[in-house]
Amino acid sequence: MKKIIPAFALCAVVLLTLSATVNMESESNLTADFVYGNPKIASINHMSFGPEGILFLGDSQNAAIYALETKDLESTGDVTEINMGEFDKKIASSLGTTIENIKISDMAVNPISKNIYFSVQVADGTPILLKLKGRGLKMFP
Repeated sequence: MKKIIPAFALCAVVLLTLSATVNMESESNLTADFVYGNPKIASINHMSFGPEGILFLGDSQNAAIYALETKDLESTGDVTEINMGEFDKKIASSLGTTIENIKISDMAVNPISKNIYFSVQVADGTPILLKLKGRGLKMFP
């Protein structure tokens, strides 16, 4: 029951945010009022995609939800299978650490591009957002 309440609250806030934004702007201008910079995200616990490739990040440590313009709007065409075997080792290796020092918190698939995004928490508390595109793993700027 405790896991359902935060997820429901996140969904409710995201829906309210989208509703307010759509009423204020047309769908093609959803990112017109975005503020760019470092929001100092402390954790990435939940992720969900909205329209136009906007990725919503739930940060429980800051009690905030961030909307991230991914600019990931090109369809990759056909969906291909991805070998997830030892995927945690691949992520840890790309971060220069071991699997004992990371925790994969969440995963979301962009419905437009079909690219997969992962939130990873490093042992020192650093939240990292990764995008899996094709065969490579890319750290999101």
